Amino acid sequence: MSSFKVPVSGVVERLIGSEDACVGTDNPVSIDRATKGCVHVVVPVFNRWQFTQQCVEDLRRQTYRHLTINVSDGGSTDGTRDKLARLYPDVEVIHDGKERWWAGSCALAIERILAKAATDDFVLLLNNDTRVPENYIETLVAWSRAHDAAVGAKVVDSRDPTRVLDAGEMIDWERYDFPIKTEIASGERHCEDVDTLPGRGTLIPIKMIRAVGNIDDRTFPHYISDYDFFCRIKSAGFKLLVCYDTMILAHIEETGIVPQAQLTLRQAWREIFDRRSMTNLGDHWRFVSRHAPAPLRPRLHRLLVAQAAVKLLLRTELGVFFLPPYKGARLVRRVIRAVVRLINEPDAALEFAHWPHAVKLVALMTFAPRPFQGDEAAAKGLDVSRLVRDGVLVLRLPPDWYCFGTLQWAGRSDAAQLNDLLRTCRGPSLLQYRALVSYKRARQAHIRLGDDSAADPGQASCNH
Repeated sequence: MSSFKVPVSGVVERLIGSEDACVGTDNPVSIDRATKGCVHVVVPVFNRWQFTQQCVEDLRRQTYRHLTINVSDGGSTDGTRDKLARLYPDVEVIHDGKERWWAGSCALAIERILAKAATDDFVLLLNNDTRVPENYIETLVAWSRAHDAAVGAKVVDSRDPTRVLDAGEMIDWERYDFPIKTEIASGERHCEDVDTLPGRGTLIPIKMIRAVGNIDDRTFPHYISDYDFFCRIKSAGFKLLVCYDTMILAHIEETGIVPQAQLTLRQAWREIFDRRSMTNLGDHWRFVSRHAPAPLRPRLHRLLVAQAAVKLLLRTELGVFFLPPYKGARLVRRVIRAVVRLINEPDAALEFAHWPHAVKLVALMTFAPRPFQGDEAAAKGLDVSRLVRDGVLVLRLPPDWYCFGTLQWAGRSDAAQLNDLLRTCRGPSLLQYRALVSYKRARQAHIRLGDDSAADPGQASCNH
């Protein structure tokens, strides 16, 4: 019997197991109903027969033998169903004549499994564009039983299994972001601090599905349907967990429409509205409506609309018309915020060191005080050493140059002299420009002489 084999590296093959093990129909998967915990594997597919066949081969060599393989076909046109029936008669092929997306295919298979599954059975959701080692199911079942949890595994890149893609997924509702853990500490074996799980290779006890219901393919036909499903499971009081004792190898190059930086109008429209898009506006709107904390939902809905507008109007060819006024409006808004902050927080004038160079120059010629020499402060009757100890002034490099460390000195006995020095060092004038040029030349000469081996003591707070 000839079979198509997905080309993978030798490293991956050693992780997965022998390529020739359990091939064809010579060693069908045994199902022992008397054994506690049958795992019903659901593999949603649409074409890509080569991946489907490799996925079935990986499942047939699993060390955990109490399982059924259920391939739910969403309407393949490459002969997937016929090939499965001919090569793998022990595999349950599920198809209702309709074209279905990921969620619909999974929901159809789970519906049929629920009708016959025992209370202590499991469902394993597994995409066909993944590879799993032979102890994958056995490991997940052990973790699920030990922790009474729905369990996923760390996801790695099939092209480089040392690269961790997903070791736990969280949801930041304040920013509507989905941070993913990608670093695993030495000796760390699992992560319980997750908000959701992916549908790629996660094991769910049947009791959890019966408690919260099936995957909602009507509301979420494709992307984010898995997040919705596991958010519902967690909201019902069940535990979610990612274990690191095994892994799932993902062909990440086989994903759907991935967001890009620059787009054509057609691409932007597809990212916003296409069913295959990870950033589909309708899907995320409904996800926020169902799961986000109620007080945040109006703001998050506005954020979703704003993100779609930015994508359509600023990151496409329409940006020629909309980008200039948008940038202008943002600049005006930032200036207003800066002015308000300067009024309420005097020390904000000292933070301009981190601004762009052109803006920094304008700041130094207007509201931000320039560096000055010790003689200027002494001429105002100020004790420079004492002011440095008190944190009012900061010593700079080159020596005998200083800058203000704070502009808040009300109540000091030398407040009048400090105000006089501040007036001298701030404001648009030719004197200020000459002082800045003198400071820059002195610093450059100091660097050329090699005297800057020590870090500038005032650089962190006053880097001009």
